[in-house]
Amino acid sequence: VLEFGCGTGSTAIKHARHVAEIHATDISAEMIAIARDKARQEGLDNIRFDVSDVDGLKAPTESYDMVLMLNLIHLLRNREAALQKAWQLLKPGGYFISSTACLSDKMGFLRFVIPVMQLIGKAPYVNYLKADQVRREIEGAGFEAEDHWTHGQVNALFMIARKPATPS
Repeated sequence: VLEFGCGTGSTAIKHARHVAEIHATDISAEMIAIARDKARQEGLDNIRFDVSDVDGLKAPTESYDMVLMLNLIHLLRNREAALQKAWQLLKPGGYFISSTACLSDKMGFLRFVIPVMQLIGKAPYVNYLKADQVRREIEGAGFEAEDHWTHGQVNALFMIARKPATPS
């Protein structure tokens, strides 16, 4: 399993006992340090944490059974490249799992709040997306949607998609 944007490693740690190996990445060295410490405390040795952004990750093509992008897509400047990277790294028949805050669906007022927070260094880059737009982008990258649903105040889109087992 590959997880982009793992933060403090909570998802990787939760899933580690159910998979052979997890490679979890985040752009923040501080987050990765916390994640490594948490995994050590849990006695987990099948998680590899690395500081990396999506573009910078070096891994063999088709080397993962599953790629996770949880609470990440709406924070990426180049979503298309990130989805292509996930496609490239995923084995045929493998799963792409994502959750994405779709701020344009329910939280449009954040368009005025977040820029102020960005000016004072308290918010990252943010895309204001709609759920149908995210679904189209994931499917446009070649993934086949297996299931999707929205939930919560920010209308987070959860999506389970698959890279076709055979080229189309």
